[in-house]
Amino acid sequence: MSATRLTPRERAGLPLEYVRTVGPLTGVTAERLRSALTGLHRADPAHRAVARLDRAGARWWQLDAAGFARHAAGLVTDLGPDLVDFEATTRRLQDEPHGDFPMRVLAGGGYVAVRVSQAYGDATSANALIRELVRAAGEGRAARPARFEPASWWTRLGTHPGRWREELGFTRPPRRAPEPVRPWRPALTLCSARSSRVLGEMRPWRDAYSPGISTPAIMLAAFTAALSELGLAPGPAPEPAAGRVLPRRPEPYPEEIAAQPRPRIVLADPGWHDPLAGLPWGVEPVGRINLSVPAYCEPEDIVLSAGELDGVLHLNATFHATAYQPGVVRRALDLVCSDPAGLIMAPV
Repeated sequence: MSATRLTPRERAGLPLEYVRTVGPLTGVTAERLRSALTGLHRADPAHRAVARLDRAGARWWQLDAAGFARHAAGLVTDLGPDLVDFEATTRRLQDEPHGDFPMRVLAGGGYVAVRVSQAYGDATSANALIRELVRAAGEGRAARPARFEPASWWTRLGTHPGRWREELGFTRPPRRAPEPVRPWRPALTLCSARSSRVLGEMRPWRDAYSPGISTPAIMLAAFTAALSELGLAPGPAPEPAAGRVLPRRPEPYPEEIAAQPRPRIVLADPGWHDPLAGLPWGVEPVGRINLSVPAYCEPEDIVLSAGELDGVLHLNATFHATAYQPGVVRRALDLVCSDPAGLIMAPV
């Protein structure tokens, strides 16, 4: 075996992973996904997607054919042909420990869930990898992905954060006095919602009241307002993830949190969605599942991702059910998908 040292950027991404779940798809099975990866390894054994990720040694190990064959079966798990619970499948990958490859795949019932380390690349690079892997499986050929990193909406949003904070009324939170605490344990969960009409209805309002503001920034403001309306008062300043899946390196989970936590809303970059439009979808855009969630969330955070795919808005929220009630978070997402402009413009 030969090895290549991780770059500084790749080492920085080691603790961070995210999960993308898509479906229903046609012609995509676990066996075909394994075959597509084996074909990629045969063509390019040094490709990061099929190299072993040595976390302790900070190296990429290039495997020979026999070595990769021993690992390939474990990279892709077959969930069977029946319809799967896509949120439960996503949570299963969220809960898995770090592996020795940069990706991990679950497939079944026409759905594919992929967990990708940020050592491999950002969310847009991961989306390009997922697109090629799924298309290769559907077409019965070897995958041949390449890195693909066009400018994301964070390139535009992140260069002028003060502008959208000012226009949408975000301010830096004041220091908070110590609060009563309670015992706590992690219980990572997620909620998702989608709408095929809200983007078209929102654009005239944006042109009139907030020209130039990105869709994710508007969704962030609307989600903050929805939580407030439902009695789950967020902290006064949502936190953009500055182009990363999470805003900070993961820390060990604590044993206590505030007795009544105020959610810190983190906006995550789900990457450029356009590459996913070419997947072998089995349904029309309004029925497609497109989840994008981190594999880690701090105890008092709610991580929100917002993306558009073929005209449909997809919203995902990741949080701990031991900190916030899932029903409340899900209701907040539904409100955003119903009338984001109304939430933002409602009197405080």
